[in-house]
Amino acid sequence: MSGYERHAEIDAGFFLLPALIEQSRLEGQHPETDEDIFSDYAAAIARLHDLAYAVRGHSWPADYAAVVSAALSISKGHLRLSKCLLECCEEKTVSEFFDWLYER
Repeated sequence: MSGYERHAEIDAGFFLLPALIEQSRLEGQHPETDEDIFSDYAAAIARLHDLAYAVRGHSWPADYAAVVSAALSISKGHLRLSKCLLECCEEKTVSEFFDWLYER
């Protein structure tokens, strides 16, 4: 492994795509899939934790942290939490949420 590969940032898309696919699957929006393909897919979803651990030393701006957290949440079957975290990728959304929460 070259020095670049050891220090390269992993793009948020590596977490976002499987999170969105798994959200759709849990909402019942998925095609028929052969069992062997599904078992490989399920194993890959479970390994999102390994990928998150691999990036523990990288910079994590708030939007990146939200995407990684959403992927970890959906990998454990927490659909609503995962969707909520993806909605919080923008600082404006988080600020609006807290304004709403504290005004209640």
